[in-house]
Amino acid sequence: MYLTHFGAMNNKILVFFLFLLVGCGTKENPNEIQLFNGYALSLKAGESVAEIDETISKRYAEAQKNSNFQVPLFRYISHKDYDMFVGVPYNTSLEEIAAAYQQQANAEGTSVECNGAQCCLIEKNSGYHCKCAFKNADNSLVFIMLESKAATLPDNLMKTSALAARLVKH
Repeated sequence: MYLTHFGAMNNKILVFFLFLLVGCGTKENPNEIQLFNGYALSLKAGESVAEIDETISKRYAEAQKNSNFQVPLFRYISHKDYDMFVGVPYNTSLEEIAAAYQQQANAEGTSVECNGAQCCLIEKNSGYHCKCAFKNADNSLVFIMLESKAATLPDNLMKTSALAARLVKH
């Protein structure tokens, strides 16, 4: 009798600790999207994570068609003034991306900003595109492309430093 009572008590304690463990788990910040390796991208006012449907996939593929490196689309963020595409560069390096951007900029007369940790290509045809690749402290790469719905994008979005500041390590 004592052993049966003790076994039932153990089950109750186990269930209690499971609920406690689940209840004390980490909660995601609704103002961020989790990337990988402990990094997140902070969202600005008016931005929301949206579904990646066929239309979005096609737009992203069209913008990437001249790239000689693979950057699968990871997240799509919508805003009334612009769209943001977040990709994860695959089997490439920041140096390869920078060289490709420089070659594209030379051919099209667009603008490129690069330093050791980030590279950004700005295209001005049919609205603004801003394509940026960032190398995190652990050498993983993140790709962000902004596509304006207007003729311009605010400077606080176009600058690589502003985009890089949105990548946070947890």
